[in-house]
Amino acid sequence: MDILVFGSADLMNPLMRHGFVDELRLMIFTVIVGKRLFEDGEDGRTLKLVDSKTLGTGVVSLAYRPERS
Repeated sequence: MDILVFGSADLMNPLMRHGFVDELRLMIFTVIVGKRLFEDGEDGRTLKLVDSKTLGTGVVSLAYRPERS
């Protein structure tokens, strides 16, 4: 059975602690304290992911470039 959880560490922590999580997928949105960091396409540009690295600590570093029309 698949369970989709949006932003609830309160639920995920006990599920993981009791071994109920087989796979964890994270979706990263460019939001800082409730405000979008980038406004999608408002000026005719969008951002393209050009590089991603997973660091030894599990932190993911993402690099974006403006995609020119």
